[in-house]
Amino acid sequence: MLSHGPDCALGDKVALTLHVDGEDELELAAKVVRHEGEGTGATIGLCFTDADPRFEDRIQDLVMRSIERDQQSEILVVHAQPERVTKLLESIRGIGQCVVSARTPRDALSVLETSADRIHMAIVAPVVGTSSARDIVKLILRRFPHVHCVLLSRGGAERLTRAIRSAKPVEVSPWTLSRLRRVIGKHEVIMVASA
Repeated sequence: MLSHGPDCALGDKVALTLHVDGEDELELAAKVVRHEGEGTGATIGLCFTDADPRFEDRIQDLVMRSIERDQQSEILVVHAQPERVTKLLESIRGIGQCVVSARTPRDALSVLETSADRIHMAIVAPVVGTSSARDIVKLILRRFPHVHCVLLSRGGAERLTRAIRSAKPVEVSPWTLSRLRRVIGKHEVIMVASA
């Protein structure tokens, strides 16, 4: 719904320009499907007519990049020996994401308790000390439902490193978390808290 915009009749075809800070403008084709009020006080409802999935992805990426510029996020990597996944950590940093490492489940919870507002993804090794990844993920999701958790399978660090490097475009950096989730989701299980 748009308020205080142009007074358009039902069925009119219009173009709406989306301005996202720091990004190119995006022009969206739409049709007026609802109209309330008169003159400059009119409120109109629009239905976007371009249903190309790539177009929807572009809008989502633009908005997410804008939001992420305003609030820097971090990715928590829980691995008993983070030096064994150095290439993955470097790949994630290479696409503009900040990485925080934790060697134990206790360290991971400590990081989340102090930085929960900045951490939106956790990548958890199959076994961390005496704890399984599933147990750690359940605990994270129970206490921090906004964090998307990646259950790293055996050999998963190498697969993700290759996937990130092969999908990394030269012209777009940093990546949004949503783009990183799409690439990771093709290779590893991502768990989210259920409502």
